[in-house]
Amino acid sequence: MLQTSLTAPNTMTSLLDSFFNDGFFVRPGRAADSDAQQWRPVVDLSQTADSYTIDVELPGFKKDQVSLSVEDHVLRISGERSFVEQEGRNFTRVERRYGSFTRTFELPKNASVADISASFEDGVLSIVVPKAPEAQARQITIG
Repeated sequence: MLQTSLTAPNTMTSLLDSFFNDGFFVRPGRAADSDAQQWRPVVDLSQTADSYTIDVELPGFKKDQVSLSVEDHVLRISGERSFVEQEGRNFTRVERRYGSFTRTFELPKNASVADISASFEDGVLSIVVPKAPEAQARQITIG
């Protein structure tokens, strides 16, 4: 017997609920599938022999909408993007996220926090965290 994941609504209330909550009528800045979750940009973390890199995707952001701070070896990235209403334009669906976000990363003990640098290009924030010189890999000559 073929089973389907679709079930018929039992009441008029559930029919109306499914109509208004199907993702078509979504408030600006809210995802259709996740009203309760705060949005957060995706990141790529990588490392080389002498540094760690954090690349943060922030499409549509300007660098003055983002702030970076470090305290007690914790790097904090935060920012905010506001939804701007446009006269005469009625949105039926908004999938981009709006509002504030915060991402924190505990840096390794060998991170040289005083030498952290950042750049912002094409919607990607790149943060380079150098490793302390004593923590970098090196070849040891046997005497």
